[in-house]
Amino acid sequence: MVNQYDLKSLFSDEQIDLLTPVLKHSIFLKNKIFTEPSLAYSAFNKLNSIRDKVTIQSELLNPSNIEVNNQNSEIFEMPETKFLEYLRDFKYIEYIIIALEELYFKKDILEITAHISAFASAMLEISYRYAYRFLEEKYGKPKDEEDRDVPFSVIGLGKLGGWELNFSSDIDIMYVYGTEKGKTTGGSKGRLSNHEFFVKLGEKIKYYLNERTEKGFVYRVDLRLRPDGDRGPLALPIRSYETYYELYGQSWERMMLLKGTVVAGDEEFGERLLKNLRPFIFRRSIDYKLINDLLDVKSKIAGHVKLKSGKKDVKLGYGGIREIEFTVQALQILNYPRNPEVYRKNTLESIATLHKFGLLTDDESLILDQSYRFLRKLEHMAQIEMEQQTHAIPEDSERFLLYLERSGFSNPDDFYKKYSDVTNNVNRIFKTIISEGKPTLSKIISDEDLEKEDLINFLKSEGYINPDIMADILKKMTSKKSDKLKSAADTKLFLNLLEIILTEIKEMEDAPKILSFFERFFSRSDILYLFYDIFSNSPAILKKLITIIRYSNYLPNLILQNRNLLDYIYDPKISDYSSHEIYETFLNTVSNTDDEEFEYNLTRKKFQELFFNVAYSYLNNEVNIIRCGKNLTELAHGAILFAFNREYEKVVKRYGKPLKKDKTLSDYLILGMGKLGSREMSFGSDLDIIVLYEEEGFTESGKTNQEFFSRLVQKVISYLATPTVYGYLYEIDMRLRPSGSKGALVTTFRSFKDYQLNKAMLWEKQALLRADVINRNSSLKQDFDNLLIDLIFSKSIDKEAIKEIYEMRMRIEKEKGEPYEIYDIKAGYGGIIDIEFTVQMIQLIHAKEYNELRLKNTHDLLHNIRELDIIKGRDFYAFHNNYVFFRNIENFIRILNNKSTSKIPKHEDQLKKLIDFLKIKSTDKFFSHLDDARKTVRNSFNRIFDSYTKL
Repeated sequence: MVNQYDLKSLFSDEQIDLLTPVLKHSIFLKNKIFTEPSLAYSAFNKLNSIRDKVTIQSELLNPSNIEVNNQNSEIFEMPETKFLEYLRDFKYIEYIIIALEELYFKKDILEITAHISAFASAMLEISYRYAYRFLEEKYGKPKDEEDRDVPFSVIGLGKLGGWELNFSSDIDIMYVYGTEKGKTTGGSKGRLSNHEFFVKLGEKIKYYLNERTEKGFVYRVDLRLRPDGDRGPLALPIRSYETYYELYGQSWERMMLLKGTVVAGDEEFGERLLKNLRPFIFRRSIDYKLINDLLDVKSKIAGHVKLKSGKKDVKLGYGGIREIEFTVQALQILNYPRNPEVYRKNTLESIATLHKFGLLTDDESLILDQSYRFLRKLEHMAQIEMEQQTHAIPEDSERFLLYLERSGFSNPDDFYKKYSDVTNNVNRIFKTIISEGKPTLSKIISDEDLEKEDLINFLKSEGYINPDIMADILKKMTSKKSDKLKSAADTKLFLNLLEIILTEIKEMEDAPKILSFFERFFSRSDILYLFYDIFSNSPAILKKLITIIRYSNYLPNLILQNRNLLDYIYDPKISDYSSHEIYETFLNTVSNTDDEEFEYNLTRKKFQELFFNVAYSYLNNEVNIIRCGKNLTELAHGAILFAFNREYEKVVKRYGKPLKKDKTLSDYLILGMGKLGSREMSFGSDLDIIVLYEEEGFTESGKTNQEFFSRLVQKVISYLATPTVYGYLYEIDMRLRPSGSKGALVTTFRSFKDYQLNKAMLWEKQALLRADVINRNSSLKQDFDNLLIDLIFSKSIDKEAIKEIYEMRMRIEKEKGEPYEIYDIKAGYGGIIDIEFTVQMIQLIHAKEYNELRLKNTHDLLHNIRELDIIKGRDFYAFHNNYVFFRNIENFIRILNNKSTSKIPKHEDQLKKLIDFLKIKSTDKFFSHLDDARKTVRNSFNRIFDSYTKL
């Protein structure tokens, strides 16, 4: 390492003259120059060249022109470790040049920031090209579905996008690519999906620049400004960006995108994204709300800086750079709809443009221009010493006088006067241009001195429904007497969230219900911060949560009880369950506990989460009613399997294994009946099951097999139905077994078979059409399948049986579905049972001939019946469309309170929610639609039955 006394042996007098201010004012560059003098030689050789992106990029591509040891002549032939060294050496060469421009040549700040930005952009471009080649060798090129190359761009944001990076800036970037549809062509390590390729590409780019090695780093790369921040995908296709900002874009993201610039990759493609986002960035009409948002953010930043240290912050403090940037950007957004020419990305260029179009006076333009240059110089001079990302004036530093010297001041008094004049002028213009306007919601509702009557009047004037109830809840939420908010930070965060919630629910009739939920929800500060973190990363969560609160009384209580459900709201899991996955989930949930009471709580808590996930997906229209029914069925199947396996081990432990006469194990069969068998479960459904065991015999301890399996079923029923603080799993209904509730709880398969073949009534055969084996690995499954063939699928019913089915339907309607006005959409006139009985009748006639009719699910059977041309198109649509309509109604009214019902609610509030969920405009139109549906279904029901009885 060289010391300062050896300088003359290494550098000429002219070079020493150039280096003197750099060595004096920049400790990190001084150490670098003393360690590697060759870096300074390379910097001297470039002093007279143009330092734009093209020049720098060209030099980067030609390592032989740079006086650094051990470099390959071809940059893309370097191994990664050498490539990282090369980038870092090049950085220090460039930063010596930049420091000379700042400290010796005293160049204008606009030139300096443009130089740094050009260098950063060139570094990104080279890193992108190297990374692309590196990955292409391993995986091939990404192609779309039409075998075209997929473009990729790096979008620079913030100061990089405005071409105004400071000496120690992070670089804020986002990655965008063409389409996720397609794969790479393949390489030494195989193929990847397009998305996987571009995520790896983004990771590599960040690694090359951000990784701290023995030679330091190039830039701190910040990717958190992308959609969903750290939790979002690292790279996204262009359509995902467009969709995200259209649906979920926030005010801060609009400001962030103002400076978006393509800095690497496919420039034309990147510009297409920025052009497509222009309608989001600039609204069609003047947006004063946005200005209030900006003012609120600025006041929070300034207040935070003051509370934290009281030090002068040239970026975030009073009259600082952020106020200038906010002023410029606000004027651009406000005036762009009338004159798009006001838009520029660079702050100094923007000030000049706004002045040109008369949006800033001569005085304002001059003050903002000179103040920005002054503050940016102060910022650079604070960072150049140690390459620290700081914006604070180093007043307490022992090198403060040196800081003043390089900033152009000979004494502190002159500096403080200048700083005060500049910041006062900036703040004055800021306040003049961005008026505070009317008080924000949060300021009003948090005013403890505000009388309740005044709050009611305010809420009424703002358009809130039920303002008196709302006022009571708000007073309760914001009262100082409440011990729910433990600190000023809690209160501030709470009020910010509350204002967002109030804005969202403004015109909703059930706003008090929603607000009341959040009053309980935010009762703990840890929940408050957790929700704020989730909401910050995924703003759309609020709308979805409000949907749950509006449409169900049951689900919000689950959220209040089980905070794990927030994860299912923020990051919804796939609800297309399989019974095996559910079984394994329950098994893993209880794997680490021997405490039975604790296990009960664990299983019910996990069930809440799985159940909620299906309900959440359904209410937010992410799964349709048919998928929802199948998902609920798989959940139930998995829970049943878990309960039976769990209790089986316990009963075996007590009584020994159940054995047949030949001393081999007696197996058993679990039949799901009704909706459980047909995979059409609704919310709040009971479980209809039948349990059969293989053969009479005795357990190893001498108990009869009937006693063993009866005890097993009793314990399963108890396990599933026992409530804890987290509720219960399911209630079991076994009345569909032979002889109903009067018969034995369990019976042998042979007895069941004998009963079905010789004693069963027609309705019991109908019930078996929907029976499905739950424990599919049972040795009795094939026997049951054979029984269905012998009993049902090997013969067809006659006209008398068809008439019996028809008459049975009429009896059910008379006993359960009348009068018409109770609107029972299941048992009543033209209800779900009309459709189910018709389908079952067709199965009993035609399943002998068509295997396609040996299914369990009504919806799937309807499609097969139509494809086989057994019913006409109008009858198919009458049944299919109204079956979906009825099932949506049934599921919704059940999810309201998690109760099993099929009757249209009489309560006006619940009826309104149902109609809103179905997206029907009025109560009259709903009942008109419902009446038409019932009549249409009954007409098709009669027409199809008549066609068979008159043959």
